[in-house]
Amino acid sequence: MKGRAVLLASVLGALVLLSFSVQNVRAKGVVVDNFDSPARTPKGLAWDGTHLWHADYYTGEIYELKTDGSWVSSFVPPGEKPGGLAWDGTHLWVGDFETDKIYELDTEGNVLKAINSPGSSPGTRPEGLAWDGTHLWVAVSRKETASGRLMQEAKIYELVLLQLNYVLFPS
Repeated sequence: MKGRAVLLASVLGALVLLSFSVQNVRAKGVVVDNFDSPARTPKGLAWDGTHLWHADYYTGEIYELKTDGSWVSSFVPPGEKPGGLAWDGTHLWVGDFETDKIYELDTEGNVLKAINSPGSSPGTRPEGLAWDGTHLWVAVSRKETASGRLMQEAKIYELVLLQLNYVLFPS
């Protein structure tokens, strides 16, 4: 009887270790699946609950993709160099490196709002975007030559996006 208890404890211990190992391996980023990008310079990636949205810096397009990599649609957003992407539950947000703007777009690429990238000067590129359910977060970088030196700035900003509605009544 004692031998069975030791054997059972050993088997249970091995199962516990095995389950931790599997979780650990998954936590370390084991590749589950992959597919080729539709273009050669992928920058931004967002998930809308059904499809992936992918911004490509080289082609200047945003692609809607199924999770198997098949193409659904694409459009050319405003600006020339789309980068960071975020999904707010209804619309896409895209940061553009060329215009230093952040655009709110519908899923057909129509501009709903355009705002300047936050930062201390022009050339502040919106690289990473994230939506937390209330606010848009923007990671920016800036590179410029000043007195022959390369200056770099990297910051993360939390943006509060206000929707102002006006009702005008004739006087």
